[in-house]
Amino acid sequence: MLNYSIKIIQRIILFAFILLLTFNMAGCKRNTITIQYMLEVPNLQFVETRYYFDGQWRIGSRLREKDDELLDVGKVYTDSIINNKITCLDNFDLSTFQVEVFLMDSTSSNTYAHSDLLSIPVEYGKSYTVIIGGDPETGLNLRLK
Repeated sequence: MLNYSIKIIQRIILFAFILLLTFNMAGCKRNTITIQYMLEVPNLQFVETRYYFDGQWRIGSRLREKDDELLDVGKVYTDSIINNKITCLDNFDLSTFQVEVFLMDSTSSNTYAHSDLLSIPVEYGKSYTVIIGGDPETGLNLRLK
C-alpha cells in the first residue's frame, strides 16, 4: 500500500513539473522597450510614470535618486518595460502605447501635478527619449526628443 501511494505522489509531481514547463515555454517573448526621461522641471523628488496600452493603464514605475535626493535637470533617467511572463504585452497593440507622468509629494506620496498622455508608437528593442517640461503649477508637458 505504501509503495502504491509513493507511485501516485511521484506521478502527481511529474505531472505538475510537466505542466509548469509547458506554461513557461508558452510564455511571452522576452523583449524590452526603453523609455528615457530628460527633466526640464527643477526641484522634483519623485516622478511616477504610467504606461498605457489599448487605452488601459498597464504598468507604472517611479523615477527617483538614491537617498531621495532631488532629480537632476538635464540628466537622463532610464526606465525599461520588459515583456515577460509577469508583464506580458504580447496581446497589446504596441502602436497604442501612451505615457503619462505624475509628480509626487515626497512626504505624503500625493499627486500634485500630472501631464497629458503622450502617444508613442513603440517597437521592441528600441529606445525613446521623453522630455518632461512645463511647470507643476500650470501643467506638465511631455514631448519626444
